[in-house]
Amino acid sequence: MNGIVFKVRGAGKIINKTVYLCVGFNNRGYKDVLGMWIGKTESFSFRMSVLTDLKAREVEDILVTVMEPKRLYRDHQECFPTIYHAYLRGAPDTQLV
Repeated sequence: MNGIVFKVRGAGKIINKTVYLCVGFNNRGYKDVLGMWIGKTESFSFRMSVLTDLKAREVEDILVTVMEPKRLYRDHQECFPTIYHAYLRGAPDTQLV
């Protein structure tokens, strides 16, 4: 899950809105877009509401999550070093299964 901040014109002024994008892998290794949500800012509470929504839609078996920035999470365990995260960004889709 990642939040991307966009500048949006609304009510005669430009404001920031955050679009959250969740992508998952199915059991055959294909990517699925699980959803997109729009919030006012990046926040812990909004991300938790997104995860609650995914659970209500019966998304099962979340084994690993990648979310940034870390400062938004009260309790987390860092499992992958930064270099591994950087590798995933540049790896071809066939190697990400």
